[in-house]
Amino acid sequence: MMGSLKSIRFSTIFLSLVLVPSLAFSQGNGNEGNPNAAIAELQQDVADLSADISLVETNLSGDISLLQSSLTQSAADLQAQIDALKLSTVAADCQADPDALQNAVDAAPAAGAIINVSGNCNSTVIFAKRNLVIDGCGSTLISGDISDDVSAALYIEGSTAIQISGVDVDANGDSNGLLTWSSQIFLYDSSVTSSGAGINLNLGSTAIMANVDSTSTSGANTALNIGNNSAVISNESLTLTNATGQTNASALNIAQNSSYA
Repeated sequence: MMGSLKSIRFSTIFLSLVLVPSLAFSQGNGNEGNPNAAIAELQQDVADLSADISLVETNLSGDISLLQSSLTQSAADLQAQIDALKLSTVAADCQADPDALQNAVDAAPAAGAIINVSGNCNSTVIFAKRNLVIDGCGSTLISGDISDDVSAALYIEGSTAIQISGVDVDANGDSNGLLTWSSQIFLYDSSVTSSGAGINLNLGSTAIMANVDSTSTSGANTALNIGNNSAVISNESLTLTNATGQTNASALNIAQNSSYA
């Protein structure tokens, strides 16, 4: 931009000094007999034009600086938003602390977190959380005696986008393995064993599962219960087993207004 203005300025000055005088003398401007006065007049015109050009350059320079500053701030704001969307990663070592997974879930920020968990963890409650990724790396056990208030080794309520993979859930006592209420979960490469329902989804819960084994060791319960207004989508292998050894359809209960695909 500045180079173009300088080129225009040079061309204008050149035309003023070379062409305009000849036109003036040929057409007559009252200074035919006094060339010095004509030249002085033209030089003043050139000076005025130069001042105008300098003013334009100054204004454009300020506008460009303001635009650059605005773009820099916009880029910084956008990067801050991107950083805020990134999930933090934390480790939960249940070998050192059986409550490490529960503590990590409780401490997870509102934006969510990736929790790499290992060892034998006590029963865990996930309440009103979103964007949690729990990765057991195929070597994590979630188990424990269940309180009457929870009735599940892994209990999820009012939560969205909860992804769980590489864990074994084993409930002690007459309880559920995985119990959800009004939640959205993704369950991969995991197993669930319980004397109650292996996996029990309720009250508008949805689950996408792949490579999951669910077993109920009690004849009165099913390996997978899809409660009211809930849904399950199984992209790959989903093996369901009840206490009598029946598998899949016989170990599955689907309530009214619910679906399984």
